[in-house]
Amino acid sequence: MTTRKLLAIAAVLLFVTAYAMAAPGAGSAVTMGQFATQVVAALGQDARDIEAVKASLRSLGLMADFDAMAPLSTGMAARFAGELGVKVTRPLAPTGPMSAGQATALAVHIAGAFVDKAAAGLADTPDQCLSSENRGTCVSCCKEATGLTGQYCGRFCHANVPPPPSPDEPQP
Repeated sequence: MTTRKLLAIAAVLLFVTAYAMAAPGAGSAVTMGQFATQVVAALGQDARDIEAVKASLRSLGLMADFDAMAPLSTGMAARFAGELGVKVTRPLAPTGPMSAGQATALAVHIAGAFVDKAAAGLADTPDQCLSSENRGTCVSCCKEATGLTGQYCGRFCHANVPPPPSPDEPQP
């Protein structure tokens, strides 16, 4: 990975963590349902109610049902991530409560892992999109070509190189 990519990833994670910590009640405990909803929403799936969240998680490979009102412990969150195939560090205090900031950071990490898995499994990347007139057009082209989320396509289109201006266009 290039230094530029590592710095961009670190900046995004720092921003998300800082935002979550600044949110009201950031230090308070989170329920399993709130955390599951965050994960599903971060993946861009249906999170309108807890039943839709549970259905989305089952489609992603979560086998166990969960009590949406149960307080989220660090051990439960690690087990949740593991069932979805995302590796996380084993918590030092698995029975300790998970704060809203920690839950948000983990939800973003889980979503990022799914985006990376989807990108790795993509046989043909939409290279035709990399010559779009701007990054937004590239993202739209990528989403249409692959069916993946804007998160993957945003990363993919970071390499977008707009075509050179035609000789008839006025120069700035």
